[in-house]
This record gives sequence, structure tokens and C-alpha cells, in this order.
Amino acid sequence: MSINNHMSKPIAIFDLDDTLINLKEELYRSLHERYGKDKVPHWSLWEYFNIEKLIGISEADLIKTSIDDETFRKIQPHLFSQYLLKDLHERGFHIIILTARDGFVPNAYRETAEYLTKHDLYYDELIVSKVGGNKVDYLGHYDTINFVVDDSTKNCRQFAESGKFEHVFLHALPHNKSCNEFIRLHNLYQLYPHIGLV
Repeated sequence: MSINNHMSKPIAIFDLDDTLINLKEELYRSLHERYGKDKVPHWSLWEYFNIEKLIGISEADLIKTSIDDETFRKIQPHLFSQYLLKDLHERGFHIIILTARDGFVPNAYRETAEYLTKHDLYYDELIVSKVGGNKVDYLGHYDTINFVVDDSTKNCRQFAESGKFEHVFLHALPHNKSCNEFIRLHNLYQLYPHIGLV
């Protein structure tokens, strides 16, 4: 779909890992099997992006483990993600999935697009950003975005500071429990009343 065709539509942006799909659960399972339960704490105790430090391995080891175990292919979507995306599409939203995988997942765009198709996760546009980068930099062609949902407090702050977003929602997880700057969504459907949907 060309940008001109959807400029009049409200734009909804979703992070993928640990927002629409349960990355930490699958990564925990993989690391637990490889390094042992005594070395790998449950994913609910992980801070954002310090998994390798917690268990005493390098980032290269973490990437190799995820590739060898095909972690990013085995992740399961969160309950109702498929239905939420389709419902918002049917209500007229332009759906963008914005995920930071470049630098961590080989062939990140292709792998992600294949995963989304396999799990029937609807999107109009897929943007794969660099791990650790500012996701806002990948949204230069948009001036006003209705809402974004992400599990990273850093990303949410950058979204809010950009001035592009009407609503910034934080997908509530243990690693971001201390952040109260944004509306926390424990269930993705909780965003509906905030964006005028029932």
C-alpha cells in the first residue's frame, strides 16, 4: 500500500517482541535448557536488555543461542494479538509493526515477515529498526500517529518526546513495573477506551 493511500487513516504502531508476542518466555526456555536452571533466573526477573549479563554470557553467545535454537521462529503470539490486529484493521486503522531486530536476527525483515504470515498477524507495514536505535528515526514520513504500544520505557519516552503520537502506551511487564509515565496495558484490549473504541 502506498503512503498516499493511507494518509487519511488513523495509524496504529505496535512493537512485536514482548508486546504482540512472548519473546522472553521462549528465550527463557532456550537459555534454561542450554545453561541450566540454576544459572538462568525466570524471565519475570530480567531487566530490559541485560539477559546476557544476568547469566554471565556475551551478547554474541546470546545471539548464537537464539539462532541455533531458532528462538525467533518458535515464539508464540500473546493471546488475542491476532484478533486485535484484524479488528483494528477492520475499523480503518493503518497497522504498522515496528520491531528492533536488525543486528540480532539474521535476515531480520524476511524472518519477521514470514513469522507474521505464519501466525496470521495482520499488518499494513513492517519496519525493522536497529537494536538499540531510536525507533522514531524510522518514522520520518509520518507527522501524526494515533497511538503506539511498546514494552520498552526508553522507546516510549522517545516516542513521547518526538511529538508525533497522540497516545503512547506501555505494555506492562515485570521489567517495566517501576514506570508510571505512561498508561500501562496489562491486556492489549485495554487501549480501546483510550482511543475512543468500545
